[in-house]
Amino acid sequence: MPFVLFWRYDFMAWLARFFLILCLAMVQVAHAGNVEQYKLAPGDLIKIQVFGEPDLDLEIRLDSTGVINYPFLGKINVSGLSLEALEHKLVAGLKKGYLLDPQLNTSIVEYRPFFVEGEVKNPGGYPYIPNLTARKAIALAGGFTEFAAKEKFMVVDAKTTQKTYVDVNAIISPDDSIVIEKSIFYIYGEVKNSGSYPLRPGLTLREAVSYSRRYFISN
Repeated sequence: MPFVLFWRYDFMAWLARFFLILCLAMVQVAHAGNVEQYKLAPGDLIKIQVFGEPDLDLEIRLDSTGVINYPFLGKINVSGLSLEALEHKLVAGLKKGYLLDPQLNTSIVEYRPFFVEGEVKNPGGYPYIPNLTARKAIALAGGFTEFAAKEKFMVVDAKTTQKTYVDVNAIISPDDSIVIEKSIFYIYGEVKNSGSYPLRPGLTLREAVSYSRRYFISN
């Protein structure tokens, strides 16, 4: 019996480690796929490294033209290219009389920003991160204010200016603007404290009136 218990414990520990490694591998594959599909655009800070050729290393933030000036090759429009496509383009250019077998790596040092506006504590622009959700974006902006609408948010696509309402699990893209609108109601009349108050789902009339603390009764 002790042998059986020991074997079962050892097997379960091995199984747990196996699933942990598998989950980590899946996350890395998903992240790699996201980066491979990412298209470069103005605002991205990229880095190019050529092994054994430090004079060809370059770190540059793409300006509004999306064009970089690269040693030997001159001006190259990289806007709209993936990192893989950029690598192929550089390798092909360097092989034309400069290097026999160029080995290089391209990476994104800092992504171009997305924007969070409206009812968050720190509105503004923030560097994009792969697999960004609305929930993470709002957290980066300091979270909701007291008056924020927390169920649905408006996302404005920078390219099409199309406005879409999404929930916290929606995927956010670079250059997107997330607009957190106000969710409030008003109390006026014969109450102690009239004014605006945060509206939450399921709020009843009794609860709403209680926000004003108590009725004001005039003589």
